[in-house]
Amino acid sequence: MNRRALLAATTATLAGAAGCLANMGDSYEPCHENVLVYDRLPDPVKAEVDTALEEGAYETTSFLVEDELRYERVAGRSVDALRKDGTYYEARVESSTSWAGLGRTRTLSFEETAFTSDTPAELLVRNVTTDLWTGVIAIDDPADERLLEERLTIESYPREETPDHYTEADRDRIVQLPVTNEYGRYEATFDPDNGEPERVDVWFTMGYPPRRNRYAITDNGPEYDETLYGAIGRPGHPSTPCSWDDEGNLI
Repeated sequence: MNRRALLAATTATLAGAAGCLANMGDSYEPCHENVLVYDRLPDPVKAEVDTALEEGAYETTSFLVEDELRYERVAGRSVDALRKDGTYYEARVESSTSWAGLGRTRTLSFEETAFTSDTPAELLVRNVTTDLWTGVIAIDDPADERLLEERLTIESYPREETPDHYTEADRDRIVQLPVTNEYGRYEATFDPDNGEPERVDVWFTMGYPPRRNRYAITDNGPEYDETLYGAIGRPGHPSTPCSWDDEGNLI
């Protein structure tokens, strides 16, 4: 797995970094998961991230104290990456001294990364029509490289038969297509033998319930099927990402 923990290194201050600000007074409980979800970050942390992504770096300077960036506080030791808009980033924190050794400058920057899993992420598909579905399902990566192309016959599995708790027999009615070890956004094409092909976004994510990787074939084409969330377990993955209240506590 391509993971690098939040890295601290002593370097010269990065040129062109954002202005000097002290972050004293903010207290955040560190996240216990290995991926931070941008949309769930506190607003002050989002501001640091936005500056780092837009300007190349975010910088803060403190004097006579050991200060931390807000991002460091929420990330703690467990976080390996930040996910924003389907893209994963690794964080780098660099330190330098200033003002005759009385000041300490800390700089936050991000690098886009290919975040991977040990086992291939899967596309889950069920057929909620009353008829047998036959056709081809294909998946392409962002560079339009074909990762998967498979002809399938999928039995009917109407929504009214969806159980409160899935059994092995229920899971056997769900098609599971291993696609890729790399998390990110992909495009799936559903091409039925008796209809026109339709394309949908497929996301494979880490550290938060999978987004858009579970689809139902309906009379109107493929649709995201959130009822499949509990069908196939993802051991070790939380049901919600880390979030914080106004006091900086995890909720």
